[in-house]
Amino acid sequence: MTTKAVPEGVPVENYFYKMPESGDEGPSLLGSRCTTCGEVYFPQTPQCKKCYTETTEVMVLSRVGKVHSSTIVHLAPSVYAGEVPYALGQVELDNGVLIPTRLVGGVEKPVPIGTEVELELEALGKDDDGNNIIVHTFRPLTG
Repeated sequence: MTTKAVPEGVPVENYFYKMPESGDEGPSLLGSRCTTCGEVYFPQTPQCKKCYTETTEVMVLSRVGKVHSSTIVHLAPSVYAGEVPYALGQVELDNGVLIPTRLVGGVEKPVPIGTEVELELEALGKDDDGNNIIVHTFRPLTG
């Protein structure tokens, strides 16, 4: 795995990410795990959607996964600040949780299902104070 530098800015949501503490590690997504039934969620949630208990705990999710679904978006919603077209999909992590995400590294065609990908953070637009807004993306791993 390669570790790309994390851009300066503010996360789209503070509870989405664990920022790296050193240059040797990359960012991680933060999810929730129900201590009653074991179900895992992203983003974090205080209540389990499977057993309805309020017994979730924060957990660091895997940085790698496989593409579960993929498409190319040619007409973006009005609130989207990035370039069009862009790849969009879901990444399945090793614990089965699906992460909705942009997929980076080419937009000529959808990323093939089953492609191994790695988490990256990137700047996508600016907030009202001029700070970069940091969002999660996944990039195909190179062999």
